[in-house]
Amino acid sequence: MGIRDRAVLELFYSTGIRLEELTRLTIYDADLQGGFLRINKGKGSKDRVVPLGRHAVRFLREYITKVRPRFTKQNRSLRNLFVSRHSRPLGKQIISIMIRTCAKEARIKKHVTAHTFRHTFACQLITNGADIRAVQKMMGHCSLSTTQVYLRRAGTE
Repeated sequence: MGIRDRAVLELFYSTGIRLEELTRLTIYDADLQGGFLRINKGKGSKDRVVPLGRHAVRFLREYITKVRPRFTKQNRSLRNLFVSRHSRPLGKQIISIMIRTCAKEARIKKHVTAHTFRHTFACQLITNGADIRAVQKMMGHCSLSTTQVYLRRAGTE
C-alpha cells in the first residue's frame, strides 16, 4: 500500500488533478512511456492531457507492475487505476484519509487535502515562470480569472 499511496501523492503533486478525477482514472489513462496522463470528463465534462513528472512516472510504473496485479487478483477485469487490496476502486473518502494520515506521519501541522496538492501544483508552476494559459489548460479551468487566483497566492501578481 505504501507504493500505491506514494503513487497517488506523486500524481496529485505532479498533475494538479482533482480528487474526483483521480478516482475515475483507468489503467489506460496513464502513458508512462510518453509521460502523460489523460483526464477524461473532468469538471465541466472536459477532457485534458497533462504531463507527468518523473517521480510520478517512477512510482506509477512500480505500482502498476508490482502492486496493482496483487490487488486485483480477485477481479482481473477491474480497470480503475487505483484500487484497494480487496480489488475495489479507491474512493474519495479513502484517498482523503490516506492523505491526512501521510501528512500526520510527516508531522505536517497544516490541514492537507487533495486540493492542497492542486494549489501547490499551480503555485509552483507560476512561481517558476510557467505561462498562465498553459497552467489554465493543465488545471482544466474554463476561465483565465480562475487561474489568476493562483497568481495572487503565489505572490507573482
